[in-house]
Amino acid sequence: RVQCPTLVLGGEEDPRVPIECQEDLVAALPAHLVRFERFPGCGHGVTADAPERAFRVIRDFIVH
Repeated sequence: RVQCPTLVLGGEEDPRVPIECQEDLVAALPAHLVRFERFPGCGHGVTADAPERAFRVIRDFIVH
């Protein structure tokens, strides 16, 4: 039922939500609405693990 643009930031080393689960979530969303960004070496908190890239991605998502 998702009808708005959706950003998923996935930490590849996330112990809470494994990257495979995040990929499943993304696959269940409308492809034209979802943007999935993988973060190698990051855990559950990508904004803490890779703040510069994470906030750049978030800003770009909001602007566009």
